[in-house]
Amino acid sequence: MTKDVLITISGVQMIDEEDSDVEMVVRGDYYQKNGKHYILYEEIMEGFEGKVKNVIKVSGRSMDIIKKGIANTHMQFEKNKKNLSCYTTLWEIWWSGYRLTRYG
Repeated sequence: MTKDVLITISGVQMIDEEDSDVEMVVRGDYYQKNGKHYILYEEIMEGFEGKVKNVIKVSGRSMDIIKKGIANTHMQFEKNKKNLSCYTTLWEIWWSGYRLTRYG
């Protein structure tokens, strides 16, 4: 069973040591399969062409956030455990390209 849902994600963004609150509200889909909950939604990155397809998977004591498209990452979180996530932001990709073009 798939349901249309409204997703709200909020947090704090830090740029140049200044904090600002950010919030994103998008339409998505929710479904449950094999005891796991899935939330799927698309995200548009301001200033870039293309979309990011997101999947949030919740199961028991863990949660995965998977992003595919113009930004890619797979973050895993487990209850009562410290987690390390490696990812590249679009800003880092742009800055690397700029440095290679300008200085490379």
